[in-house]
Amino acid sequence: ERPENLPKAIFYFKSRRLARRAVDILRLLLPEHLRSSLYAYTAVYSDKYKEKVMKWFRTGQVRWLFCTDAAGMGCDIPDIEFSVVYGVDDLCSAMQKGGRAGRMPGMQARMIWLIE
Repeated sequence: ERPENLPKAIFYFKSRRLARRAVDILRLLLPEHLRSSLYAYTAVYSDKYKEKVMKWFRTGQVRWLFCTDAAGMGCDIPDIEFSVVYGVDDLCSAMQKGGRAGRMPGMQARMIWLIE
């Protein structure tokens, strides 16, 4: 599997700790050549880091973005195929997060809710 064949996906978590932990776990499980396709994006990172990671996500170098609400408003990227929401506190917020996927006209996308 080549990194560019991974569907572009955004994963939302309730906390920075959960987002970071998910990246760490998946990087351990994935083949080495896919590990740099996953990044965390939360409010605690520097503005420079967040700009760089969002640029990489927009251009496809980063395929899976693990984030909190920090990646909300600035994330108007048309070719996201999956929006995965881990834990749903309220329907409105979950729908907004799900709406990050499939913004390209004619594109089919999926919203996945993982609820405990």
